[in-house]
Formats: sequence, structure tokens, C-alpha cells
Amino acid sequence: MKQEGYDLLYLDPNTHHGQFNRVPNYSKSFEYGKFSHGLPHLELLLGFKPESWLDVGCGYNTLMKEVREKYVKDSWGIDFACPEADQVCDVLDLPFFDKRWDLVTAFDVMEHIYPDDVDKALQEMRRVSKRFAFTICYQKAQLEHNGLNAHATIMSREDWYKKIGENGGNIIGIENSKFRSSHRSNEFISGEWR
Repeated sequence: MKQEGYDLLYLDPNTHHGQFNRVPNYSKSFEYGKFSHGLPHLELLLGFKPESWLDVGCGYNTLMKEVREKYVKDSWGIDFACPEADQVCDVLDLPFFDKRWDLVTAFDVMEHIYPDDVDKALQEMRRVSKRFAFTICYQKAQLEHNGLNAHATIMSREDWYKKIGENGGNIIGIENSKFRSSHRSNEFISGEWR
């Protein structure tokens, strides 16, 4: 999702989702982006023994703050819209040298990227990292703005597996996400880049 659309959908102070502090008069009643969908998978992720870790679409950076404090000092969270990220940047143009990160994660992120940008996003994550772990939702979001669904890319799990493979991903593990809710279906996918 392009930043303008994302900002309108999630940051607009006139909706219950507008809460980031760069938006005047933001609502603190709804705290989108403060919960990390990666936290339920922390034990599994630490089992990968990453030496360095990049979290893409980190929101308020909850996961990386905990990881950096307790487990992996060389960890960093990026988000193109949230000012609480370690760095505000776009997954389509990551400002890191090749293979800088041992592990890249993206939790509840891939489905928010426009279909035409998914390949580029995967290629950039492959370029800057050795391994990956994602949670991807395969259903439309309940949240819409001006008729646009928050999940810009809806594909079947098989199509996501294929897309990851076409962009250099070798999927090693697939399991049900530990983050579940009544309206969501997503999986935890991990692997290595070729």
C-alpha cells in the first residue's frame, strides 16, 4: 500500500484508526500498530539464533525493542509510516547493504503491499537478508477506507508460496500463526533465500 493510502486508512484522525502522533488530534482509544504479530512467535524466532534481525513494517516497534533489549543487540525495526520505528523507510527501497541482516521478518505486512509491488518487496528483503519469517493473512481485512481494503493483496496460501519461491525464497517451515482471531486466517512461514 502506498504511503498516502496507508495514511488515509490508518492515520486519518477522523477514523478510529488515526492514532500516530504525527497526526494532529489523534485518537488514543485505538492503538493500531502497537501489538506485534511476531511476539507470539518469539520463542520460535529465537530458535533460529539470528545474529542480526530486521523487522519490516514494525509499527510501534514493540517486537524489536524487546528483542534488542533482551536477545539480539543488532536488531532494527522499519516502517514507512510509523514514527516509532527505528527508521522510517520503504520496503521497496531498503537502505541496507546486501546480506546486512541474518533474519528479516514481516508480520501482517505482505498483504498490505500493492500487488504490483510484492515482487519488489520480496526482492529487497532477499537482497538485504539471509533468512526470512513472515505471517501472511489470506483474507480481506474488515477495515476499508473509501472502498479500498486494507489488505491490498489477497492471494491463496499456495499463490503466496509460489510468489515467495519465484523471488528466491526457499520455504522451510509453515505452521498456523499463533496470532489468531475470529476473522483472520494466517500462517507463519520461514525459510532461507537462495
